[in-house]
Amino acid sequence: MGRGDLALPPTTDRMDFPGLLAQLLNGVQYGLLLFLIASGLTLIFGVMGIINLAHGSLFMIGAYVAFLVARQWGSVWLALPVAVAAGIALGLVLERGLFRHFYAREHLDQVLLTFALILLFEEARSLLVGNDFYSVPVPSLLDFSVPITAGFSYSAYRFAVIGICLALALAMFWWIERTRMGAVIRAAAEKPEMVDVLGIDARRVHMAVFAIGTALALVAGVLAAPLYSVYPNMGDGFLIISFVVVVIGGLGSVSGAFWSALVIGLVDTLGKGYAPKLAGLAVYVLIRAAHMIPRGTSGLIGLGLAATLLAVLPLLVSPYYVELGTYALISAMLALSLQLLVGCTGLVSLGHAAFYGLAAYTVYLVTPASRGLSILVTLPLAVVVAGLAALVVGALSLRTRGFFFLMVTLAFGQMLFFLFHDTKLGGGTDGAFLARPLLSIFDWQLPLSRRQRPYAVYYVSLVLLAAMYLGLVLILRSLFGRVLEGIRVNEHRMQALGFDTYRYKLAAFTIAGMLAGVAGHMWAMHRGFVNPELIGWHRSAEALLMILLGGLTTLHGPILGALAYTALGEVAQLITERQLLVEGLVVLFVVIALPKGLSGIALPRILRRIAPADPAKATVAGAGPNG
Repeated sequence: MGRGDLALPPTTDRMDFPGLLAQLLNGVQYGLLLFLIASGLTLIFGVMGIINLAHGSLFMIGAYVAFLVARQWGSVWLALPVAVAAGIALGLVLERGLFRHFYAREHLDQVLLTFALILLFEEARSLLVGNDFYSVPVPSLLDFSVPITAGFSYSAYRFAVIGICLALALAMFWWIERTRMGAVIRAAAEKPEMVDVLGIDARRVHMAVFAIGTALALVAGVLAAPLYSVYPNMGDGFLIISFVVVVIGGLGSVSGAFWSALVIGLVDTLGKGYAPKLAGLAVYVLIRAAHMIPRGTSGLIGLGLAATLLAVLPLLVSPYYVELGTYALISAMLALSLQLLVGCTGLVSLGHAAFYGLAAYTVYLVTPASRGLSILVTLPLAVVVAGLAALVVGALSLRTRGFFFLMVTLAFGQMLFFLFHDTKLGGGTDGAFLARPLLSIFDWQLPLSRRQRPYAVYYVSLVLLAAMYLGLVLILRSLFGRVLEGIRVNEHRMQALGFDTYRYKLAAFTIAGMLAGVAGHMWAMHRGFVNPELIGWHRSAEALLMILLGGLTTLHGPILGALAYTALGEVAQLITERQLLVEGLVVLFVVIALPKGLSGIALPRILRRIAPADPAKATVAGAGPNG
């Protein structure tokens, strides 16, 4: 079951009154659950400036608390005080042990930290309770239906969830509006510097906000457990939709989160009941609608040495590692394309994988079922389609900035995800196999055996990656690249100098989308399979993770990060069954100990004298989000 898979009445052709009433009540109940999650999320971001991608994992922890308590003592109600206590304790530990050290750092560092926590929470969940789906029984006291009209009754437990959520909402409003701590939190959300001016200990405020936000997420998980199956990654869908609630409701606004959660809950639930193919898109259209309302040479030597090393690699390893190396090179292309936005222009996007996946689907849609087309046909088509999509998305999303830009790109990415996920276009949820593109020109085709083909795809990927790197070096050394650097550092100054920064950012966004299209095409050529996961936000998050692992301030950093991330997953799988645990710990170490990534590791003095400089390092040094 997924995020919105509520126990709804069967869809019918006519909107009968009992069915509509059930949908409305389910929408209110779902919206109030979203509010519990989003209220903590908006407070944490509004007061502390933290983008907590691990908030969905906290919701999942609450659901598993309900499952464990119900299994041990037979009552979900006992899980509520346990969740509150555990949430406050966990929130205090996370804030004091980790997040406190990241308030002054870039949002990208915070994203990397919370992504590492997701991996650790998932591995801990797998270790403690396994990977099975579990059901939590409805409390026996409320295991009945309340008659509403003749022939229609509604679950008493769902009514109880609505009542509990409303009571918590009222308590939060009272705490925020009527208490001294609430006044401090409102001041911190609107003007964080006021906390220091008033002589208030900001650390206590941060601890209180994070503890309350964490506890609310766990309580929401407990209440949701009897309504959904308890399963791995169950918080992901709630996290994304909660971010939409936060953006529409306003950062730091609890009342805004309340009303936007109700609207989204009703839109999503009614959509799933009466227009299921459009429901996935409808919620993400809201986020767009809400924002239409006014409111040198040595570097080339280094590249040559690295390319030479990668070129001889297939001669030294087994075919399995050739396939793995191809995957790493494709990941490096995706990360490098995103680096043009993140490191060079200061635009942080969580929807970049949409262009990557769209290019792969383009190859599938234009290729006949019987025989593959030439790469000279499929590659340009995939790049053009990805570029056109990036042009359209960029033209709309670049009218926003910062966090809102990040969320709008995420929304567009999710719209494309649901387009392929909820329809038969491209095979739907299961994906589809395709005839791989051929290395051919006109009537001549490179003769390749089945065993030779993986090696050919590897070398094509390597050549494209090297060409992409060289192309970006030339772009960043041009006037266009210097303007992008100026936009990243101070966009207002570039506007004062007469540059149309919107057009420059749109051009960079489009080029990045086209480069992502190259990577998506190579995925289709490598795997011969497409599915909606190629477009999902996790793919964009992984690309960001690769950039940060390798180093945000260099152009070779994303390549290094992609190779390291792929190797890390393979090594972790070889040494333990707890792969995510190892990955999470390593990522956590890098984000804490190596803020400049792997490329920022200091070499011994004698090696520093002969080490080749990155030709684009000066261009992307000190990169940070601009949006």
